[in-house]
Amino acid sequence: MAQTTSTEHGAVLLRADKLRLLVPQAEIGEIEHLDTLPTQSGLPGFLTVPGQDDVCYIVLAQDFTLLDTCPEDRFITTKIVTAEGITTQWCWSEARTLPDFAPEIHELPDVLLNAASPVRQYTLMDGQPVFVCSAKTLQHLLLGA
Repeated sequence: MAQTTSTEHGAVLLRADKLRLLVPQAEIGEIEHLDTLPTQSGLPGFLTVPGQDDVCYIVLAQDFTLLDTCPEDRFITTKIVTAEGITTQWCWSEARTLPDFAPEIHELPDVLLNAASPVRQYTLMDGQPVFVCSAKTLQHLLLGA
């Protein structure tokens, strides 16, 4: 059974290169601008900013894998707190709040799904597909669950 994601109380459009995600607004913490791009921390997929060693930055590739470097266009971060209480900052090319957005959400066709698919739904914005997911989906990518 596919997990459904509700955006009835608004959503946030997140973009990482060509990947566009729509996440419920209530699941996203502060949206901030990065003055300094994060660099490798020594742990694969986890980046840090000098002087902010207590903050972990995550950079998602358009194929849903974690990057070990932060592209220059990823200067916007969103805070997500995992179920385990781990606070992470995710780096994006774009983060746009859509407080009154109520999209028509569709299930992805079976031919596009497999057991490892991190998303199962999409909507259209400006004629382009946007994957609908939850912060929990992003947390699972991070934790490898």
